[in-house]
Amino acid sequence: MNRAAILWRVASFAVAAGFVALWQLIANLKLVSPVFLPGPDHALSPLNAARPNRRIWATTSRIFSA
Repeated sequence: MNRAAILWRVASFAVAAGFVALWQLIANLKLVSPVFLPGPDHALSPLNAARPNRRIWATTSRIFSA
């Protein structure tokens, strides 16, 4: 992989992480009602709750491996 490709991947990750951080900041400051904009910690908690039985991961892997 050349240097430009690595730079693009790092920049893409940084932008995505920045959006998630901004989302969390807006949710923590309650600039928007949590009913309409829950933070990523609350939005992703159902995934964490479903993790022990692995059903959601099996379904997701079936969808993306097709």
